[in-house]
Amino acid sequence: MPRAKGAFWNEFTLVTAEENDTTEKYSCNHCNIIYVKNASRMQKHIENCTNYQSTLEQTPGIESNLQIPKKYQRTLDGFVQSFSESDQLQMEGLLGRAFFSAGLSMNCIENPDMQAFLKRSMPWFKIPSRYLLSNTILDREYKKLSYLVEKTLNNSPEFVCITSDGWSNINKLSIINYMITTPNPFFYKATSMNEERHTAENIANGIDNIIDEIGTSKVAAVITDNAPNMKAAWKILQRKYPQKIFLGCWAHAIHLWIKDILNLSWADNIIQDGKNIINYFRNHQIILAILRKIQKEKYNKCISLLLPGETRWGSHFYSLNNLLSTKSAIQSILVEDNITLPEELKQKIISNDLWTNIKKLRNLLEPFVNFLQQLQSDTPNLSSVYLKLKNLEDFVITNNDLTQYRHIWGFWGQNCR
Repeated sequence: MPRAKGAFWNEFTLVTAEENDTTEKYSCNHCNIIYVKNASRMQKHIENCTNYQSTLEQTPGIESNLQIPKKYQRTLDGFVQSFSESDQLQMEGLLGRAFFSAGLSMNCIENPDMQAFLKRSMPWFKIPSRYLLSNTILDREYKKLSYLVEKTLNNSPEFVCITSDGWSNINKLSIINYMITTPNPFFYKATSMNEERHTAENIANGIDNIIDEIGTSKVAAVITDNAPNMKAAWKILQRKYPQKIFLGCWAHAIHLWIKDILNLSWADNIIQDGKNIINYFRNHQIILAILRKIQKEKYNKCISLLLPGETRWGSHFYSLNNLLSTKSAIQSILVEDNITLPEELKQKIISNDLWTNIKKLRNLLEPFVNFLQQLQSDTPNLSSVYLKLKNLEDFVITNNDLTQYRHIWGFWGQNCR
């Protein structure tokens, strides 16, 4: 049985042959191009015929019945048909921002594997040198972002808020950064203190310069941390701007409150016992591997033993929470063959008092950490701070475990009412 002709044949007309011409020819009904009978070439032509495609687009309800099979590109070769100078600049900018925002070393651009990846994924892209990336491209992207920041500031609501904090960069240089909330936060500027000391006067001068740049009438409030020099800077600025609000960062205050809790002998002892257990497992590779095997059998996953950070006191909650989550696996390792733990550590692990206290401290820290997460997000309101503080105050008052430690929160009643 002969094969059925494809639908594309309907788009061609047989051309009347000249005398003594036995070649079978067909003319396209849409552009009058003539082809010697060749199904493949004729089908390819109708697939790409602009006049035929225009006819389909201009005639509502008419769809192609050619049933042309979809073509899938199986390799990267030939994917980009053209690559202009504008494309090159755009790709350089995107590559640069990836390096800058992720804090990648500029040396990575000269890594052979990195270059092999870029050449394969973007054959037409001219890979910039380390010098070009760290100078020309960096300067160009900085100007673009500066323009966007200025545009965002000009289009912001009537009032904005400045938030400021200090830190040290990788070279140990003292940096002061400034953020602006519109109410969505965005980075505005970072300045180096150089030889200047972090005195109240220098901090106040820096904030004053930012207020002047943004516009005195546009700034409604300034938020900093709660260090004594910052509070002294508020007083200096308050005399010049009596109508503006100067506040400490509540997230920073919560971190300090958690620090006060952890300084209690009861909490400190629990933290030290937890760290001793974590350090022992982390420092003994074979025992840690056995623990992970038991975790997979019991929980179908591994639970990391986290050491809390020295200055991020909220991290103590996650350390205790993970330790409590893998309590059963830790206790199970005591009955493993050929595993011998120090007797003091063994007694701690089997002690119900330790795990009960860990749970109490974990539960105590949890509302503070949840509060921190909300405060450090991009969407908190000042009113939400008041409501959350009231909830925390009620939690402390009604928690029987905190009776003897309630003096830490004694000032809450005054600040929250």
